[in-house]
Amino acid sequence: MGSPFTQRQRKFDDMRINDLQTIQWQTVNYWQQKGELPKKLGDLTDSISGFTVPIDPDTNNSYTYEISSTTAFKICANFDLTSGNIQPTVIPEPYGMERLPQEKDNWSHKEGMQCFDRKIDPELYPIRKK
Repeated sequence: MGSPFTQRQRKFDDMRINDLQTIQWQTVNYWQQKGELPKKLGDLTDSISGFTVPIDPDTNNSYTYEISSTTAFKICANFDLTSGNIQPTVIPEPYGMERLPQEKDNWSHKEGMQCFDRKIDPELYPIRKK
């Protein structure tokens, strides 16, 4: 189990993973709606649905987002602990989101800044026609 401090760190890391999953899904939705990736995380904000981009639960800093290509992006967070054998309870990798070769485990991470490369498969997540 670990000390209360370690449990607090693990809780924050779990929250970070959940936030990154939300950002990932919102990015896919944006892609399907607009036919392009958002230029910055703030572009995902939607006043009608009430969605605002989550921030780090401990530091209140923004997560890092970067476009890699027309269908690929990278999302990053600064983790307190290495995930090791204990994985947070998270939603499985969405079908059609290809993992790049170096990404062996869905959301496993080391302590410190960790980035997750994601690539949208346009056949599984087609752009919605207007």
